[in-house]
Amino acid sequence: MNRLNKIKKFLEGNYNFKIIKYKYFPKSNLELRKLVTRLINKYGNNVDLNNIDVSNINTFKEVFYMKSNFEGDVSEWDVSNGKLFNNMFAFCSKFNSNIFNWDVSNAENFYRAFEYCYIFNPNLVEWN
Repeated sequence: MNRLNKIKKFLEGNYNFKIIKYKYFPKSNLELRKLVTRLINKYGNNVDLNNIDVSNINTFKEVFYMKSNFEGDVSEWDVSNGKLFNNMFAFCSKFNSNIFNWDVSNAENFYRAFEYCYIFNPNLVEWN
């Protein structure tokens, strides 16, 4: 066990303290889109965006729209409150993140969500 994990285990066990993995907490679609753009510009197209808490977002419209070189990771996003996903990844020609575990049971609109995502090929059979 590495040193950081030992510290985390100590804190959680002895002080009922939880380490939060999230760093960002956008409150709206606009805030999320701006944050994603800023993080991609700062860290590049392979950025891991799983440190963004999107659990309170219900509109994911155009979050990655026209980010053609985006190849980052969003596999752990909690999109269970999401209703609108239209154009979310449209024109993300290199996007192929594994999002098969997303809970999209509340989704109402996926219009063109993956349009022109040429290499996107995950198994979405389990999506309800």
